[in-house]
Formats: sequence, structure tokens, C-alpha cells
Amino acid sequence: MKKIFFVFLVLISLTGCTLYYEDDTLDSGNGDNNTPVNPDDSNVEGSVITNKYGDFYISSTVENSYSKSGDIITFTKPGEYTLSGTLTGSLHFASNIGGSVTLYLNNVNITSSNSHGIYFMSEVGKVEIKTMENTSNSITVTADSTKLFSAIESENNIELGGSGSLVIKGLQRHAVKGSNIEVKGNVSLTIEAVKDGLHGKQILISGGNTTIKNCTDAIQAEVNTNNLKGTIKVEDGTLTITNCKRAFRASVSLTVEVVTGGNVVINVNNTTTPLEVPTVNYVSGTFKINGVNYK
Repeated sequence: MKKIFFVFLVLISLTGCTLYYEDDTLDSGNGDNNTPVNPDDSNVEGSVITNKYGDFYISSTVENSYSKSGDIITFTKPGEYTLSGTLTGSLHFASNIGGSVTLYLNNVNITSSNSHGIYFMSEVGKVEIKTMENTSNSITVTADSTKLFSAIESENNIELGGSGSLVIKGLQRHAVKGSNIEVKGNVSLTIEAVKDGLHGKQILISGGNTTIKNCTDAIQAEVNTNNLKGTIKVEDGTLTITNCKRAFRASVSLTVEVVTGGNVVINVNNTTTPLEVPTVNYVSGTFKINGVNYK
């Protein structure tokens, strides 16, 4: 029965510039020790390899591409990986990985206290996180006043998408931190953080249903050391921001403009400072602050 489950999981899944921040840290976190951990079980079906670590499964056609040490699984090759199950620990992607990674989440729950939940250490490529249809997923960094890890962090770009649901909680620092961050597709996204919900230099909402709550800044876009970007754009999807100190905080601009065939609905509620942006380009879409139209 286990073998049949692996085959079913894999077939569904496979078809289907470092920034400067005022609070930046370079600590990537460490596992409990550096002793390699062998998988509890492995299964091979055709070109797809599935490894099991406790209640956590990784399936991929990329061979010899990751290993577990302590509570951290480190990936060293780009490609597509399907994840399922529960992991108390972290996923790291090596600084020399040399390309982009796509993660398909199939009812994944990752909880970490000693590092980021997902950390893409390369300045080349991006990490793309896709929730599979009809799945519920979560990535949480638990509270610890002595540490400053974000739930998802990339030294380059991040995409969040798919057609399932994903809850991201950054209870030490940010929920999602990267360079260019995009939310797309039909993902149902719920974000909560001690500091910022989405924190980068260029942030694009081009789909999905996103709720950001209980944050210092719901969305913050800063310029980097080369004075680039610092922009936020919403062109499709539903965005709800509630109970944050600031909703939109950008060094350069916020643009709300519906892309052809899209629909934008933004609701900002119970937020002390809805806008801290030099320029707001409101072209089209529904944009309400405390129930009142922005214009």
C-alpha cells in the first residue's frame, strides 16, 4: 500500500543579489548536529526517487540532490521537488546550487525554531513554491526572542503560487523575505509575522487570495545598496490587510492597476498607517481603507 501511495503522489505532482536591510542578519542557522541522517525509507518508480525522513517525503527525478544533517535538509541541485508530510526542521538550498528550484507542496507542514523554514541561499535563480490543488500547507518559524529567522527567505527571488492553501508564520522576524517577490496563480495565502509579511525590493501581487495580518509592515519594499527598485504593484487578485502597524511601505512607489483580464480587490482594515509611500499610482481596481474608497 505504501508503494502505491508513493506512485500516486509522484504522478500527481510531476504533471501538474543580497539586499541591505536595517535589521539584516546573515546567520543561516544550524541543525542540532552535523551527523548525516539516512532516509528511513526509499522508493524508486521509473525515474522518480522518493525518500522518507520520519513523516516527511521528498520526491524528485533529480538524483543525489539533497541530504539531511541534524534538523536541516540541504539541497545542492536545481530542479523540481514534491514535498508532503510533516517536518520539524528546515529546508536549505545551497549558495552554489546554480539555478532555480520549484517546490510542489502536497499537504506539507514545516515547523522550525533554529533556522528559516525555507532558505534559498543562492543569488542565482529563484525558489518557486506551488501549493497543489485541494491541499493545506503551512510553514512556521516559532517564537524565540533570541533569534531572527524568517519563515521563508531567499538571497534572490521568490514566487508563491499554485491552487491550494498556504499559511506562513514568521514569529521571530519576517514571514517572507527576498529580492523580487511575486504572488500568483490561485493560491490562498495567509501571512502573519512579528515584523513584515512580505519584505523585499520589488513586490508584485498578480493573483491569488492573500491575507496579511498581525504584522509590523504588511508589505515593505526597500531599495538595495545600488538604489534599485523599492516598488510594490498589485495587478490581480484579492489582498486583505488587517491589524498591522503599516499596510504598504515602499521607498519608491505603490501601483494599483488591473492587468487585462484580471480583477483587483484591496481591503485595508485596523491599520495605524495604511500608506507610507512617496508615490501612489492608483489606476484601477477596488482599493478600500477602513471601508472607504481610496479615491
